[in-house]
Amino acid sequence: MPESPPTRSGAGVPPTQQPGRQLRLRARLAAPVLRNAVYLILAEAVAAVLGLVFWIVAARLFPNDATLGAAAVLITSATLLAILSTLGFNVSLVRFLPEGTVPAARLINSSVTLGSILAIALAAVFGLLAGGWLPAIGFLAGDPVLLVLFSFFTAIWTISLLFDAALIGLGHARYVLLRAIVFNVLKVPLPIALGVALIGPFALFSSWGIALLVANAMAATYLFAKVVPGYHLRPDLDRHTVGSMIRYSVANHTTNVLGVVPGLIFPLLVAKALRPEDAAYFYIAWVLASFLFIIPGSIFTSVFAEGSRWRPGLRGNTLDGLYISIAVLVPGVVGVLVAGPWVLAALKPSFVAGLGLLNVLAASSFFVAINAMYSAVFRVEKRMRPVVGLYAGTTLIALALGWPLMVATQSIVGAGLAFGVAQGAGAGYSLWSMFREGKLVRAP
Repeated sequence: MPESPPTRSGAGVPPTQQPGRQLRLRARLAAPVLRNAVYLILAEAVAAVLGLVFWIVAARLFPNDATLGAAAVLITSATLLAILSTLGFNVSLVRFLPEGTVPAARLINSSVTLGSILAIALAAVFGLLAGGWLPAIGFLAGDPVLLVLFSFFTAIWTISLLFDAALIGLGHARYVLLRAIVFNVLKVPLPIALGVALIGPFALFSSWGIALLVANAMAATYLFAKVVPGYHLRPDLDRHTVGSMIRYSVANHTTNVLGVVPGLIFPLLVAKALRPEDAAYFYIAWVLASFLFIIPGSIFTSVFAEGSRWRPGLRGNTLDGLYISIAVLVPGVVGVLVAGPWVLAALKPSFVAGLGLLNVLAASSFFVAINAMYSAVFRVEKRMRPVVGLYAGTTLIALALGWPLMVATQSIVGAGLAFGVAQGAGAGYSLWSMFREGKLVRAP
């Protein structure tokens, strides 16, 4: 009797002919979840590497660390305002576009329209009021032109976040990498030209805004046309499409804001609790630590997108994501601990003041990976209450401990300790919850 022909699942094939471990590993490496994760990791790596090059250029152009600190405050403030302005639609685009049940063009344009309006309003209010708390950026309220530019570039930042999310949701993470290359290459030389016309902190900030504007224009006129037939960027508001996602978006918006608060609020707290130049040291250490944070972040963003596309593969992809994250983080953390002093000194000798903070943040990256895994799984399942609880808990712990630890240690290391304790507590809860529900056991 002839043998049964082999099938995709291996049915009808004798056990000795089943694909070996090497073939199974090769199949996993070729899976969309890992392929897209690689694109996202590369995009973040490009941003991190060229971000350091940008700050090297900035440090040479503007030797005063207080100027660099004010620029870091402007950049982190605009980033926070941009995330606030997305209203959670950046996560919803990743979750709902793969389903193909909503018109992609209208969903993208509606998200961009709402986000841009809110970004301009929030940035204008921030620019008018921030100087009373942080005199280093008080020039925004005193110069209408700079205030308008700050608001405009914040809107550009918001659109960029939404565009990247849409490309991920559409399964084209490689275009996110292309946009990252364009943006980060362009922003490096711009301070040289802008420093002639603008004050130091705003010249550095505007370099990011102009580069993002170019990257957004490329996406709107070329990239989306390749993946969304007939796409044109225009003001739009599809109430039915947006309304169907609003509850999910609001919950995700809460987690987005809570998730970025430590990295974006701490520079402001550092500048207030310590000195403006300490904000620069914190920011540089955070940028370096982000080399590690982007690994699990990108991997589990890909797990989230692929889980939304094919739910049966979620558990296997989750475990693969965890194993890969740990396998890459271990040598990565060792590399940061060994090379950190040299890298900081190479950027600028005074940046070595951030070494202690960098080491603490690097060790915390394992906790970040576990929390990213938890968030991805529950977001796919549309169970947002536990995700909101996780982010609220870690953020509140970090903020509650950050100020007193910085004051007690008179050092930015206090901020790192607060972040590490908060992420560790969240990771403990995440592991306990996922083991209890059997989510960390591979399906037979």
